[in-house]
Order: sequence, then structure tokens, then C-alpha cells
Amino acid sequence: MPPVCKPRLPASAAEPSRAESSAPVAHSLAAFVPVQCGWARRQQWAQVVLAIGLAAFAVSAIGLGPAGVPFVAIAALTPALVVTDLREHRIPNRLVLVALAAAIIGVIGEWLVGADVTVASVSGAACFAFYLVLAIAGGMGMGDVKLAGVLGLAAGLAGPTEAILSPALAFGVGGLVAVGLLAIRSCGRRVPFGPFMLGGFWLAVAVAY
Repeated sequence: MPPVCKPRLPASAAEPSRAESSAPVAHSLAAFVPVQCGWARRQQWAQVVLAIGLAAFAVSAIGLGPAGVPFVAIAALTPALVVTDLREHRIPNRLVLVALAAAIIGVIGEWLVGADVTVASVSGAACFAFYLVLAIAGGMGMGDVKLAGVLGLAAGLAGPTEAILSPALAFGVGGLVAVGLLAIRSCGRRVPFGPFMLGGFWLAVAVAY
């Protein structure tokens, strides 16, 4: 039986070039990048709106005096702190230091105008010490410890009610979420505590307001 001769196609026609084979991938990426960029922009705008809303609420609840300084600063930093802790399980030192500086300014300002800053000082020290014990025991990160001290100072400036409610609500809501995770068998999932601390802080201000 004579051999069957098949026509030989040119290389360009036999198989697609690298540019042609990568065209669908490039097209998919080109369609995906704008979607990602659009989502990032919406997320940034959402953070800005949340920060402005919290700042306006802080001014309404605390006022424009020295005590309001740390609340406005924490309002501006809350979205970034929450997003970073949820994504990376860490609380950036630079953000906490800004909030700490604002809290110290608030305490000194209140002291200079003759206000009693005992509650704020005790609240800040107690929250820092309590969270430090938890961190040594392995239950918290040092970012949580530093943030707790700042939130304790600020909550104490608002009053004893806020100073007590802030950590109580943080642990209350955090405990409910932990129970929920256990119920759905997600006990191995690590949940950052920073968002609960900030949520408890703002809930305390809202309840006392």
C-alpha cells in the first residue's frame, strides 16, 4: 500500500503563534484589571465616607473641645485599621501612634482647662495592662495591646460609662462571633480582634450618647 502523503502546513498555519495564543489571556486580564480598579476605588470611597460619618458623630457626641481630638483622629483611622487587621491580621504602628498622639493631646488639653483626667488615665492604663496580660498568655497581638491603651484613654475622656462599656462590648460582640464560628465548625479560623475593639468603642459612645 503506497504511503499516504499529507500536505504539510506552514508553521504559522499549523499552530498559533505565541502572541496569538496569549491574546485570550491578555484580553481576560484587560477585562479583569478595570473591575479590580473599580472595586478598589469603591472601597476607598466607602472608607472615606465611613471616616467622615464617624468624625461627624464624634463631634456631635463629644464636642469640639480637647476631649474630641482623639475621637476625630480615631474616626479618621478606624476604616484603615479595620481593613488592615482583617486582611493582614496586624494593626500598623504608624496608625496607632497617630491615635496615641491625639489621645495624649486630648488628655493634656483637658487637664489644662481644669478637667479631671483621672478616669482617662486609669482607663488607658488598665486597658493596656489587661490586654498585655492576654498577649503574654498568647491570646492577643501587641498591636491589640497598643490600640487598647489608646481606646482606653479616649473612652475615659468621654466618661466612666464609655470607659467600661468600650472593652465590655468588644469582648461581648467578639464572644458572640466566636460562638458562631464554633457553631459552623470554623473553630480553626483566626479572627482579628481589632475590629471588635473599635466597634465596641464606637458602640459605647453611641450608647452613652
